[in-house]
Amino acid sequence: EESLGMKLTPPEFTADDGYVTMTCRSARTVCVETASSSLKKESEEMNGDSAVCFTNREDRFYSLISDGMGTGSAAARESSFLEKMLPSGNRKSIVLKMLNNFIRNKNLECFATVDLLEIDLLSGEAGFVKSGAAASYVIRGGKLVKIASDSLPIGITREITAEDIRFTLLPGDLVVMISDGVSQSFEDGVWLAGMLSELDGDSPLDAVTAKILDAAKTNNRRSDDMTVTAVRIGAEK
Repeated sequence: EESLGMKLTPPEFTADDGYVTMTCRSARTVCVETASSSLKKESEEMNGDSAVCFTNREDRFYSLISDGMGTGSAAARESSFLEKMLPSGNRKSIVLKMLNNFIRNKNLECFATVDLLEIDLLSGEAGFVKSGAAASYVIRGGKLVKIASDSLPIGITREITAEDIRFTLLPGDLVVMISDGVSQSFEDGVWLAGMLSELDGDSPLDAVTAKILDAAKTNNRRSDDMTVTAVRIGAEK
């Protein structure tokens, strides 16, 4: 561990043809706790937002909010594409290109925002991939950091403009991700920044997401699909 600069799992021993092999693997240094809450637009039968969290075979955790910018079941299908493709270990850049080509080849006025948080559970290194998505927030020690990008939604242009924002997460950090139905701009979400700044770091995550949605219904004058995902970082034992 000292030589490699990383934590290792307890050794495993195998005996084969008179030789004994000891195997150690990279061990996770952080863990995650998650919760999501979502509401559909009042005039729609289906929610065009898709929110999902999962871990793939390479010890990478993903939290995704995708908003299919269309109507009904078509929007829901667009926003679930990444949910199906990423768990199998496909690279983010390839999956985004596939989604972009898939939407453009359908020749429909239906686009998709992508807000994807990736966390390396072995190192704590993280990154946001944002394509037309609303701002996200990281709360650390009572301080609030806003993460935003001006990139376009998937499907509008031939070349993808998604921005990959890299940073390091620490145990105790809280990440809050939202769809644009909750807040579209800083001016639109002043109430949200104030609420997040006053959050108790030990609050149950399902209560946090429900509280934000309730406040969004009160503060927003428009009706839209709304989704909130909260991710709390912990230290792996």
